[in-house]
Amino acid sequence: MNQQIKNKLDIFFGQYQPIKYKKKQLINEPGAKTEKVTYIKSGYVRLYTTSKDGEEFTLNTFDSVFYLSLINVLSSTKNNYFMEAITPVELYEAPKEELIEFFNKEPGLMFELLVDVLDNFRNNLVNSQYLVQGTAYSKVASVLMSLANDYGTKKEKKVTLNFATTHRVLASLTGIARETTSLQILKLKDKGIIQTKGSHFVINDIEKLKKETVF
Repeated sequence: MNQQIKNKLDIFFGQYQPIKYKKKQLINEPGAKTEKVTYIKSGYVRLYTTSKDGEEFTLNTFDSVFYLSLINVLSSTKNNYFMEAITPVELYEAPKEELIEFFNKEPGLMFELLVDVLDNFRNNLVNSQYLVQGTAYSKVASVLMSLANDYGTKKEKKVTLNFATTHRVLASLTGIARETTSLQILKLKDKGIIQTKGSHFVINDIEKLKKETVF
């Protein structure tokens, strides 16, 4: 989401009472239906589903709750995802009717949102390549590359992910077993391409990591 869109939404949603969630707290569950649109003020949220066997599958986006919530509310459909705070989260909820009234007063904003949604869709199509191409090693490298590009803080050659990421979550992003994911992470560490500080992944050289991906 570009800064211009964010500024407009910040002003609108800022009139509502903020709701706070602690790290690892569940914000929403599949099957829930609401007439309110959720907007994240700060923090990151993991969207995931579970199989009948309890295996988790995580969407490769940690800041798109607003778009998902908007689609669900405008189309009157139920939410299909678990929403888990992976950092402390502060969010707002706005009634559907009041948001529509706001959009009517800002006719250009809906077009800007559509462009942003389509851009995110294009990026997700590109990022999904690692789910069907390459080896387990290149898939893990690719998802780390994607996370670094979208949610990383760069300092010289190094990029640190803005939130803690476990091997289990990485496995659910790639669709491979956690044990297999851990082995690929170890290979990347042995090559000096990545390291960890606490639960945060640090990419030592983004260009070297890129050579290990399917992109």
